[in-house]
Amino acid sequence: MTAGEPPDEATYATRVEEVFIAERGTPFLLSAKDWQLIRGWREGGIPVDTVIRAVRETFEKRRARGAAGKISSISYCANAVEERWQMSDGVS
Repeated sequence: MTAGEPPDEATYATRVEEVFIAERGTPFLLSAKDWQLIRGWREGGIPVDTVIRAVRETFEKRRARGAAGKISSISYCANAVEERWQMSDGVS
């Protein structure tokens, strides 16, 4: 992988998965639906760093609200990913 080149699918998905699990704070296995969502983000050209920032922001906002319980799917972060991508005008 060269500078500016997107990571391969496995690397992209693993980076997103690791951040989601770290933010969630407990071990977790992503569902097939979660993997499809991540694949869709990559295939849609959304940079992995954009997804990671959106996931982290989602958890930060949730903590700031004092919300209880665990997020059980990365789809909880989907709107934040789309919004962050649109804010960047499709460019990270």
